[in-house]
Amino acid sequence: MTEQLPVWADPGVPDGDLDRQGLSRRTMLRSAGLFGSGFAAASVGLPQAASAAPATASGEYVYLVGDHHVHTQYSHDAKYTLAQAAQRTAQFGLDWMVCTEHSNFGHEDPVTSASRPNFHGVLPRPAYLDVIRGAVRGPAADRDGWTAPDTRVVETADVSGRSGTYTLRFSLGAGATSGYLRLRGADGRRHGPGLLGSRIDPHGPIPHPPGDGDPWLDTWLYTNPIFIDVA
Repeated sequence: MTEQLPVWADPGVPDGDLDRQGLSRRTMLRSAGLFGSGFAAASVGLPQAASAAPATASGEYVYLVGDHHVHTQYSHDAKYTLAQAAQRTAQFGLDWMVCTEHSNFGHEDPVTSASRPNFHGVLPRPAYLDVIRGAVRGPAADRDGWTAPDTRVVETADVSGRSGTYTLRFSLGAGATSGYLRLRGADGRRHGPGLLGSRIDPHGPIPHPPGDGDPWLDTWLYTNPIFIDVA
């Protein structure tokens, strides 16, 4: 059962009536061109709780606010611990965050495996790497759309026995259209078919029940996209 729109998502509520968190969320959507006259109609049925799952089997989606560019003390230009960053993330109303550390001296190099145990004393090891490929065909016809039908997992590599520094090679084919590539990996503890089915995403993350997730026991990695422009 769904509830009414959050106050910050209701265009009928003036900006001046919002708290700092609500105004921040609205400003983000407005700057992305997603908050306008049609927003309320498209958003009818959004759950009130920010901790709701990002999507349901029936195709209902909700907006989750987060930051995918956070640095901790593992980067040379930041000083806060992961716990401090997570605390501030919750304080300012974000639903998720991603740490993207610099590969400076003292930090692990890309696609190099971890050399130190995590909070639980477990040495993180990816079980597999997915190659995700998508097409870029110009401006989106529907900027409120939530799916990219031309994006899918095109190859999966078993890296469960790898350690240290290693190289993986993938065939990109002729590259008939412009697009992008990115890698996604996980320790294999919690995954299953994605929202669009196993043919599109066979190893998607499975959401945890609200308040019952442990990031130290469910490790994922994502690389930034590499764009390929075919003239």
